[in-house]
Amino acid sequence: MCTCCCGSSTAPTPLGGVLPGGERRPDLRDHARWLAGQDTTAARQFWARAVPPPRAATRPGRPGGATGQSGPGVLHTRLRAPETLRLRSWAALRGAAESSALHLVWALLLYRAAGVAGPLPVSFGVQLSGRDIALPGAAGIPGLLDSPLPMTVTVDPAAPLADLLHQVRDTLLDLAAYPWASTETIRAWAPRPPAAPAPAAGPGPVAGPVAGPAAGVGPLCGAGGTLVRFDGPLVLPKVLRGELAAQGVHADTPRNAAGAAGGPLTLAARHDSAGGLVLGLFYDRAQLADEDAAALHSQCVRLLRALPEFRQAQASAGQLLDLLARAAAPRMARPVPPAPHPALTVLRPGHPHADVICLVTAPGVPAGSYDLFVRGHRGPEEIVAVHGDGAPGVLHQASGPGRRLVLCGCGPGGRAAYELAQRTPHAPGMVSAVVMTGIGDAAASASALARGVRSVLTPPP
Repeated sequence: MCTCCCGSSTAPTPLGGVLPGGERRPDLRDHARWLAGQDTTAARQFWARAVPPPRAATRPGRPGGATGQSGPGVLHTRLRAPETLRLRSWAALRGAAESSALHLVWALLLYRAAGVAGPLPVSFGVQLSGRDIALPGAAGIPGLLDSPLPMTVTVDPAAPLADLLHQVRDTLLDLAAYPWASTETIRAWAPRPPAAPAPAAGPGPVAGPVAGPAAGVGPLCGAGGTLVRFDGPLVLPKVLRGELAAQGVHADTPRNAAGAAGGPLTLAARHDSAGGLVLGLFYDRAQLADEDAAALHSQCVRLLRALPEFRQAQASAGQLLDLLARAAAPRMARPVPPAPHPALTVLRPGHPHADVICLVTAPGVPAGSYDLFVRGHRGPEEIVAVHGDGAPGVLHQASGPGRRLVLCGCGPGGRAAYELAQRTPHAPGMVSAVVMTGIGDAAASASALARGVRSVLTPPP
């Protein structure tokens, strides 16, 4: 999906033509205008008090050594239909959905991994669609509108389980009031320390590191936290299937790329056709070894299956955790502080009047995909790289009179590019285009990015 934030949008088809029915609206341009017109006062006030505190537990494993492994890992377990029905009924009798039961169990596992006694705040990401907004037709906008939002609750092992269930339920309802907020805007709204003096500009990469997390704020969704998502059924509308078939395009059943969230671990739940609940654990093997991931997954499922047995109103969170008393807590590799990212790096010089292609890097972008794109690009454009956490002002160093800046990225990099474009003040005459693609392996991601970029480039005079 390619979108010009200050121009037209286009969705290239595999056959290189134009889809029937004309231009589809609303699209990401309408979404951007809707966002720009929002009064953020209430959202700012909410996130000023709802961001995770620095002491919040965010890791599901206790500190350990290096795993000696690398690459993505995935585990799947299924709760049978009767077990799923019991879990749903247990939550419903207490005024909550089964997704809240999953959030409760995950909060308990984060608390257990912290190894403390007494109440403790825990925080993890939850995924909202971003389409439940007051924009007509928002549900049909193609593109990445969803964003992980941090859910923070306090776990007290002596408090009733129902209290924690209601806490996660009410917190999710609060988050649902601002589904359009992104991690970047939340971080920007949080209190920050006084800004350090900007480094002097010079040739080559800008030396200053990108802005870090706000002071006094715990890890938001991303490299420091985990993500829990409860996916609904993924069905292509019949009308859309018919239109694709008329163009000779066969579309398989959509699947969520649940492991591409950029963090160390994603827990994804969905119902299958038989009424069971499928739990998928997607994890970074460099941070969580296969053995520890299997233990964590097994403990999560065990607590979910046991929840319906805790019927008494005074059954406590600690009593549920006692089921794991003889089980070893999983271990995770100790977090390594990320190396400072140069704000902007020139990957390849180009024609002085041609467009500038800006590749936005972010955790979860397929390794090597941007390198393949740079090596395969044959146009006159300059190619630069900027990290998704970079300050918007650095983009003006790459642009110039008559040059269009094209922000682009694969998967999480596409979302970061879109958010960066929203935060970038456009200079007169500078039109910023955003190219967002899905992800596959490095070669497929680079190829998709190349097709999208070609559709928005402006030939040099």
